[in-house]
Formats: sequence, C-alpha cells, structure tokens
Amino acid sequence: MEKNTIYVSHLPVKISEDDFRTIFSPYGEIKDVGIPTESGRSMRNLGFGFVTFVSADSATQAVKTANGQEITICEETRKLNVKLADDSKKCHGRGGRW
Repeated sequence: MEKNTIYVSHLPVKISEDDFRTIFSPYGEIKDVGIPTESGRSMRNLGFGFVTFVSADSATQAVKTANGQEITICEETRKLNVKLADDSKKCHGRGGRW
C-alpha cells in the first residue's frame, strides 16, 4: 500500500486547515488535510491532524524534514511530531471528519 498520508501531533490549539496546508505544501502537492475537533460548542482541535499528499515521496520528505520542527500559531509555539499515518488506525474522531 502506498503511504501518502502523514499523521501530525502536538498541534497548536488555534491552528487552521489553511495554516496546516501552508506548513506542509513545500513538501509537495496536497490532496487533503484534516484536523479532528471536539464535539460540542468549543470545536477545539484534538491536537493532531492528517495531511494526504498526491505522492508517497512527498509524505516521506515531510516526515524527514518536518518532524521536530517548531511552529508558532497565535503566539503558541509547538514542536511537531510527524510520522507516516497508519491507515488501520485512522479514525473519524468526535465531531471531525477523520
């Protein structure tokens, strides 16, 4: 199975899908992004997300380069944990589309 989806954890609370695309677009063409959110009024993200690239090479490059990278969103700095996603464990989260 081709591995073109990455799992990213330790996301800032206020990161948007547009921010997510901007961070990972230098590694290749992105097919889809998803950041699961809590259900209810807050719709706060769960601290992780997925990026699906068009090619597996792009996903591999993103893991090699972005893992451990620090990002700052709305004055919150976090060090990203990036790895290839395990399709067997991909879930829909609560309220999210994953």
